[in-house]
Amino acid sequence: MLTLGIIPKSYPLKLTLYILLVIFAGGLISFILIYQSGNILIGKSYTEGIRNLAAMKGLIVQKSMIIYLLSSILVISGVIVITLFYSHRVAGPLYRLSVAAREISEGELSSPVRLRKSDVVHPLAETLNEVSESHSQTINQIISAAISLEKASLKLQDALNQKDDVSFDSLIEELSRQNKELKRIINKIRL
Repeated sequence: MLTLGIIPKSYPLKLTLYILLVIFAGGLISFILIYQSGNILIGKSYTEGIRNLAAMKGLIVQKSMIIYLLSSILVISGVIVITLFYSHRVAGPLYRLSVAAREISEGELSSPVRLRKSDVVHPLAETLNEVSESHSQTINQIISAAISLEKASLKLQDALNQKDDVSFDSLIEELSRQNKELKRIINKIRL
């Protein structure tokens, strides 16, 4: 079974083994109950045994049906409990990851995804946390570069307004450098 590294490869195997163990336990219990219920003396002779078996035929069928029904209920209940337990270890974390992905898409990058130790999809949560952290760092770099660009622009504007003898070339060069830095950061983002 292909799990793409999100769910450990041992997870489906463990689930299958537990289900097979429950089915085997149910079969074993059925065998023991049938053996115990059928362990009766049916007669002293062959003829008497055949006659008693014919008389008990309905009782044997009834007991067998009850035992098979109870064993089936036990096995099906066990399989349902194990399946619910294991699916909860996948479905719950996937729901939390879905909520976290929605928050990230809305711009909320500050809260990392936290899962329980028994949850199965830790690699996916770690990747989502890395994506959130990376985007947060990129946004902070863009904000910092935009602030620097704005400061350089204000310096140039002040110099133009005051008609200072300040070298416009150095101010324009600083503005150009800040613009290139902002472009470099934005170009890291692939759309």
